[in-house]
Amino acid sequence: MTITIGKKQIYGLLAIVLIVCCMLLGYKSCGKVDYETTAKNMKLNAWITTSYAAQILSDYQTNWRSAINDHRAINADGKSDYCYEFSTAIAWRFLFYTKNGHIKLLDSLSNAVKEDMKLMEDAPSKYQETQKSFLGLYNDMNTLVSLVKDPKGSLITFGQRVNELMLDFENKYNETDLKISISEADKNAKVLEIQTTLNSLIANSPEMKARSQYKEQNEKFLKDNAKKDGVKTLPSGVQYKVLKEGNGAIPKEDSKVKVHYEGSTIDGNVFDSSYKRGDAIDLRANQVIKGWTEALIHMPAGSIWEVYIPQELGYAEREQGDIKPYSTLIFKIELLKVYQ
Repeated sequence: MTITIGKKQIYGLLAIVLIVCCMLLGYKSCGKVDYETTAKNMKLNAWITTSYAAQILSDYQTNWRSAINDHRAINADGKSDYCYEFSTAIAWRFLFYTKNGHIKLLDSLSNAVKEDMKLMEDAPSKYQETQKSFLGLYNDMNTLVSLVKDPKGSLITFGQRVNELMLDFENKYNETDLKISISEADKNAKVLEIQTTLNSLIANSPEMKARSQYKEQNEKFLKDNAKKDGVKTLPSGVQYKVLKEGNGAIPKEDSKVKVHYEGSTIDGNVFDSSYKRGDAIDLRANQVIKGWTEALIHMPAGSIWEVYIPQELGYAEREQGDIKPYSTLIFKIELLKVYQ
């Protein structure tokens, strides 16, 4: 039996074959990674990760040097503290960066670079030399991130190692500019993106949440306190309650006065007291925190007031000794004398 294939059938078969081939090529093309786009993304992330790590490592060296030379260093809470061991000075800063989300963000960035490098493994032939440079800067970045988590050596050798890695990274980075370049606008946008992410991490850290809760507690205290019998509120927001009414002179802002006082926070913690020291002090009304000045310029000499100072008229977000950030300050102030 003879099978005859006409021209129409041949053209139809050719069309089907052509469609199948196009589909296969399209599938491969869709599955293929855009090397240039991936490489650009990798380069940008590697640059910001390395810059980030370098800033932390520079801070390590500063704290390390301070511990050696001055036996003082910045602890995990950001305060100057006694320290003579470099390991302690570094551990303090590492803990600080961990608590505030920096290490988490650094890990996230380095992992993003790692994923990009995996996608770039099958580099097109024209990018083979560029790929070697990318691999070099990737290794330098990883080593710098490792030093953030586990610094080694003496202060001098540590600094030399960091400088060598940064210089090599810069050279490899510049080599890739021949094929894959990053604009300053791209860099600036990346910095803004990372800063926004870091701010979010810090805002959601346990420490910052605790601060926010403490701030709310202090604000609520003042709101409730204003409703209590005998409590008056000045236009500035300072609240006071007269414990003893005086009838002497009222200080001006630049007046010199003699006072006894005791300061505490809303939880009853006494942080300072001239009564306990047994020694009244002389001061000028405008040389203290704003809340104190506000109270003094309304007090007649001979008065004893209990004064409630909002955090913005006290130490605000600063930590002052035993006073936490955003603390409402409660003072018993006894105005003994206004000097003429």
